[in-house]
Amino acid sequence: MALFRKGNRSKITVKNSELAQSAVGPGASVTFSDNVQAKVSENDLSEIRALFHDLQGDVIRARLGANEPEAMRRVDELKGAIAADPPDTRKLGEVLDWFAASAPTVAGAVVGLVASPPVGAVVAAGGTAAVNVYKKVLERHKRP
Repeated sequence: MALFRKGNRSKITVKNSELAQSAVGPGASVTFSDNVQAKVSENDLSEIRALFHDLQGDVIRARLGANEPEAMRRVDELKGAIAADPPDTRKLGEVLDWFAASAPTVAGAVVGLVASPPVGAVVAAGGTAAVNVYKKVLERHKRP
């Protein structure tokens, strides 16, 4: 942690840490930085593409009837959430919730994709906030 003071202004920068409590005076600013250096490899991206190809096949084989078009739309939402910068981990949770409620025969495959190591690498590259939400989403959808 570094503290710089100039006149009536202060600047506090916290890296690789959590700030539990803070009392900062007038004109002060607080900057948080996770300083995440996670890298996503081309192999991770290739594996994610393969997982999505498999998931689309699972949706088709599940014969979801009237829910199939919506399920495919949700698969596309999932792709977009993972591809976002940073990854939209809240959207991951929304998609998982939809599959659990509306297409439970495919929900396990969706959880498997979201919990896969390459998706985890993408989320980790998105920073601490994304990882924290991701962990909560996975906890909510873990098997008993």
